[in-house]
Amino acid sequence: MRPWSRSRPKRCSAAAERQCRAAAGAARSLRSSGSSLLIQAEPTTNSLVLQGEPIALEKVKQFAVEADQRSAEQTPVQKIFAVAHARAAEVAQAVQNLYGAGRARVGGIPSPTQVKAFASGAQVIVEAPKEKMPDIGDFIAQLDSTKSNEITVEPVKLPGVDVTQMARTLRLLRALSSAPMV
Repeated sequence: MRPWSRSRPKRCSAAAERQCRAAAGAARSLRSSGSSLLIQAEPTTNSLVLQGEPIALEKVKQFAVEADQRSAEQTPVQKIFAVAHARAAEVAQAVQNLYGAGRARVGGIPSPTQVKAFASGAQVIVEAPKEKMPDIGDFIAQLDSTKSNEITVEPVKLPGVDVTQMARTLRLLRALSSAPMV
């Protein structure tokens, strides 16, 4: 029986499943080599202490480093946006409502990435995946414009389309419609 077939959670992201399969493959290759290996976590230094034959150590080290790199790529970044015209608390709430946790879905399964927004004085502190930051920055700039004193956020559910692509298309159409005609 494969280790991930029955014991994994019902809602497992594709990345987590790939990581589980890679770990199972590494474990199978170590078992088949007949090597004895001791792996111990050292939380104080956030390290693994490995003891065993050099070939087995290299396989485990390679797997652990690759898993760490994949995890680092998904680690959210934090950015501070200064707001001059809008209330930071309202902007943070709008960002949280539009991009907040549990909103993104991958194949019908909630995405593990989260967006968090907090107000601090005249600043909005956003923690989000790196690839979402440009869209969030544009959204905050729109909310902070001098054109309106009121912020209105209206979520529109679009279950049949890719909302990221739809947002890009609508922004492009808006930019084209506001461009001077030649």
